[in-house]
Amino acid sequence: MAAMLYRLLAKQRQKYPDKIAVIGERRSLTYDQLFQDARRAALYLQAEGIGPGQYLVAGLPPGPDFYVLFYAAAALGCTVLPVPRAGKLSSRVLALGQVGAVGDREFLQSARAAGLNIGSVVRWNSKTGLAIPKISGNFFRRKLVKEPDVLGVSTSGTTGEPVIFLRSAAELYHRARLRIDGMKIRCDDALLSVGPFTSGVNAVFHLVLPLIAGCKVVVLEQFDRRKAVDAIRDQKVTVLCSIPLTFEVLAHLPRNYSADFSSLRLCISNGAPLSKNIYERFRDRFGIGIGQMYGGSDFAPAFTFNRGNVAEAVGQRSGYFPTRVVDSQGVELRKGATGEIVFDLSGVKNHALKSILLKNPNRRGDYLYTGDLGRFDEADNLFVVGRKNSLIKVGAMRVMAGEVENVLRSHPKVRETLVFPLRAGETDEAVGAVVVRDGRLSAEELAAFCAAKLERHKCPRQIFFRRALPRNQHGKISSYLFLSNR
Repeated sequence: MAAMLYRLLAKQRQKYPDKIAVIGERRSLTYDQLFQDARRAALYLQAEGIGPGQYLVAGLPPGPDFYVLFYAAAALGCTVLPVPRAGKLSSRVLALGQVGAVGDREFLQSARAAGLNIGSVVRWNSKTGLAIPKISGNFFRRKLVKEPDVLGVSTSGTTGEPVIFLRSAAELYHRARLRIDGMKIRCDDALLSVGPFTSGVNAVFHLVLPLIAGCKVVVLEQFDRRKAVDAIRDQKVTVLCSIPLTFEVLAHLPRNYSADFSSLRLCISNGAPLSKNIYERFRDRFGIGIGQMYGGSDFAPAFTFNRGNVAEAVGQRSGYFPTRVVDSQGVELRKGATGEIVFDLSGVKNHALKSILLKNPNRRGDYLYTGDLGRFDEADNLFVVGRKNSLIKVGAMRVMAGEVENVLRSHPKVRETLVFPLRAGETDEAVGAVVVRDGRLSAEELAAFCAAKLERHKCPRQIFFRRALPRNQHGKISSYLFLSNR
């Protein structure tokens, strides 16, 4: 099954040999070139003894070389684990035993120094790319493994050390196929990728989906405002799927900064709630709403999607994976009431994906529990209110941090915020907030704003201002990093 992605690449190469598949910052690849390079890389990896069930730890930036490595590894049935080129490796990666490693000299040296047990090595550098010699012949699978995992993605680490989830080729294919159908992705679309492939959403949407759809993807090694604006204009990007920070930065482009986004037909935010302020600012500047996609590594492949017609809505009650809002006993709540968001597996019709979801440890009966709190409006639009485990105890009351964050983000001079418990675990535990301002704003003004919209016990007792909030490797605001360094 792992080779299905490689065979699909071979099929698309025959259909679109000269069509651009991947555009990177240093080079581009047609479908034919991507296939030829992946085939050569598969032969080399096999000659180095890398095969089914083995891990390849890849310290590569997003770009054409990563695509070559991924499809070569998928052909052989081994697992690619993308990791940051700089920074420490997680304990879970270090505990894998002997692995293959791909990266430049600095990455390989730091990985060894961190304790990574490296066997085979594929060297890479920014000028010449992957150091893979020309090898002729046809590769073959020496060992067959049923449903081998081909990619390791990680949680964002927002609340602790990232957890690695392994994905099979079949799961990646089905998830990408659903997004193509649900979001109407076409072969003439141009996608823009600005995030790491450690993110499961980014990997599905930009690493696998374009190949299935037969479209092209423009890949930036990391998000850069100027490069993103230029790419959208020059490559006529039609679909932009990214985290809220990307849309926030673009929405705050100076008015005298020329940005032609007329080619965009679909914008999708994922990974964290997108505030109404950013939604409206982006729409007013560029004339297009931002949809939101709700999903997570803990309950993948389930997801729901809002096309951007309703600000702050993340999905719908119906869809490929129907959603419900339930109380602590699993009883469905009325519209407008807040409870835990669950996916109703009894309504999932895709047998392959349903079989994956039924094995999820967070499933109880027909419901897959997400750990997120949410509510429906009268039109069955789904809104996320906060995390179930982020409740702050104020006296005998419980305060949802997400509810307070939503109010704070609704202030026109608040760019981003994080709500946390003051004196956690003490008898005088209270609500605290840290805020990044967008203009002049005092703590007293913001406190009065909250008092007009929230019950007294929900209002922040202290408000701190910062120039920026800590973010994890996926670009998401991290409460774990903030509280660890507070």
